[in-house]
Amino acid sequence: MELNETSGRRRKRSQYAEIEKHLARRLGQRREELGLTRIELDGLIGERPGTVAKFERGARRLGADHMFFLSRALDVPVMWFFDDLESDPFRSLVDLPLALNHREIDTVLAAYYGIDNVQVRRDIVGLARAVAASAAATPGPRRD
Repeated sequence: MELNETSGRRRKRSQYAEIEKHLARRLGQRREELGLTRIELDGLIGERPGTVAKFERGARRLGADHMFFLSRALDVPVMWFFDDLESDPFRSLVDLPLALNHREIDTVLAAYYGIDNVQVRRDIVGLARAVAASAAATPGPRRD
């Protein structure tokens, strides 16, 4: 199905809005779980009072910098905010396979960056690439 330029923009805005609402809900959920007020969280991320309230209401967009500082203040990985997103709103725009489970990615990255030796980390990347190439070349069912 082809979209004209105007309807394509409308669809994209709608998809972005869905993500923004989800991020706002997750932010409020985690803040409440920790028993923090919005003002207290503003202070933890170095923002003026009212900023977190604007994020939660959807009056202000969450940028990458805010996501980073909020994830630190709320003690969750950035990708936690995207967990439980009901659908992939960009699936219709980009035909790419879905990413691995966020918790799986976080676990792998934490283990990887827990290795201090740079050469060992390089060897692990090389090993992972070799295994991926071998798996791609070997026909058979995938096991997730």
